[in-house]
Amino acid sequence: MTAVHNDSRDRQITARIGDLRNAIDAIDDRLLALINDRLKLAARIGSIKQVSGNPVKDRERERHIIDRLQSANSGPIDNDLLSRVFADIIRASCYLQNTNRRTTESDHDG
Repeated sequence: MTAVHNDSRDRQITARIGDLRNAIDAIDDRLLALINDRLKLAARIGSIKQVSGNPVKDRERERHIIDRLQSANSGPIDNDLLSRVFADIIRASCYLQNTNRRTTESDHDG
């Protein structure tokens, strides 16, 4: 192979990788928006839980979410990794609900 041919091939590979990375970036942007939408809904649920005196953690609901997603999963993500990803998202939801609860409670203390 000649150096010119290698350079051309390298540019093509770099361009293909760049295109795929751009597609990943676009998906990441959509995922971020969806996660933020989910967290906003979780915050609203947290407000309702606070008023009704319900705890933030709902292990039955969390298990239901993971089970439902594992049943719907067609890969390539395996169910163990899927569970870990959504466990982190659920933890973020609980964290936000707890943070909002503490903020609201301290607002009422002052």
